[in-house]
Formats: sequence, C-alpha cells, structure tokens
Amino acid sequence: MKIKLRLRGKGLGYGFLLGAVSLAFFSCSFMTDLTHEFSFSFSKPMTPTQFALQQQIENFYYEEVDSAFFSGNVEVFCDLYSPGIVKPMDSNQIHAWAQKFFKEHPSAHFVVKNLFIDEMSYVRAVVRVKYQVVTAGGEGSFSGYERDVLTHQKNAWFISSWEKLNPETNLSGSSSSSYAMPLPFDSAETPAARGQ
Repeated sequence: MKIKLRLRGKGLGYGFLLGAVSLAFFSCSFMTDLTHEFSFSFSKPMTPTQFALQQQIENFYYEEVDSAFFSGNVEVFCDLYSPGIVKPMDSNQIHAWAQKFFKEHPSAHFVVKNLFIDEMSYVRAVVRVKYQVVTAGGEGSFSGYERDVLTHQKNAWFISSWEKLNPETNLSGSSSSSYAMPLPFDSAETPAARGQ
C-alpha cells in the first residue's frame, strides 16, 4: 500500500512539473528571426543572423561613409548610393554635390551621433541617423538627422533614398521596432577618423 502511494505521489509530482514547464513555455512570447525559425526567450535577444546584419549596417555608417568623406574622393562617395537613386537627388545631382563639396573640403569626417535601425532584412533596412560632417577648420561643417532606406546588392549596402527629419524629434526608438537602439560609440573612433 505504501509503495503504490509513493509511486502515485511521484507521478503527480512529475505531472505538476511537466504542467508548470508547459504553462511557462506557452505563456512566454515567441519571435521569428530572419531565417524563419522560432526561438524562445524571455528577453528576445537578437539571433546571430540579426546581429550580423546589424553589424553590417553599423559598419556601413561608421566605416564606409566616414572613409568616403575622409578620402575626399568623389567616386568613392558616389559609390555609397544606389545607381537608381532618385529621392531626394539622383546620381548626377549627388555627383555634382560631391564634386563641389570635396573641391572646397578635400577631407572631412562623418561622425555618427545616434543610429537607430527601425527595419532590417537581408535586402533592405530603414535607418534613422543623427550625424555631423566635420571639415578641417570647421568651415563647411554641417549636421543632420535623416531617415535612410538602404538596399543590399552585390554583397554591399547602398543608400537608395533618404529624407531629412526634424533634429528636435525625440531620438528614442519606436516601440514597434526590436532593433531601435542608440549605439554608444561614434565614428571619431574609427581607423579612418584617426588617419590610419
């Protein structure tokens, strides 16, 4: 009689444990990563794929854009933009702007103040960036806050359009975006900015 009760007690204990684990599992939220697999997490950390994409996008701004300004090379600068860009300027207008700017300021730095990734996929990203372009001596320096749409083609990111935003707008990430986050460093720390 005692043996049967102990077995029933153990069976009930395992049943309660299994029920508690199932309840916890289903009460937590699920998220779908970019490879369409399900991952289970209380804090919804980024998947390795999402993290790698975020790093590529950050590198585009912190390294490639800054290097283009630092080089003062019109063609390198124009290569940041998608060839079919039309909004708010087309390729010819961007080329003309770069020729004029780099003739007057042969070397500058693109310093990222805040960067938010609002949307992100393998082929497209929407990024809000608050930045400053610093020229030697300060004359011609400017700053801005804009929303860029990036496209991924031929193993590289390109700006396919952008729009200016009000610099007084709150820079905190939107609640609908799981990627909106300020980054704690700026391009003044990049090798290009240090002249390396």
